[in-house]
Amino acid sequence: MTTVTTAHYTDDDLDEWIAATKDLMARLPTPHLVVFRRLFLFLHEVAQYEELNAMGSKNLGTVFAPNVVALKADASLTQILAATPSCVAFTVKCIENATQLCED
Repeated sequence: MTTVTTAHYTDDDLDEWIAATKDLMARLPTPHLVVFRRLFLFLHEVAQYEELNAMGSKNLGTVFAPNVVALKADASLTQILAATPSCVAFTVKCIENATQLCED
């Protein structure tokens, strides 16, 4: 399992964050990469209709983060709760920048 942190990237470092995330994506097995791309492009599209569905990138990130960002299997409840905001933030950023992340 690869440990990922994006805490040191700010909004001013978006290009660096995209490059680092693409590097991480390149390490995924092909089936996982295909699912990642399809899922985040779909979530990006869903977020475009927030006025109709009340599911913007933040709401979608909150719902999907626990399912797409894996924590260590032996993580305690305290560790999981502490990591949740970072997992959600990463997921939101992936949704918001899906078109840049998923371009070839």
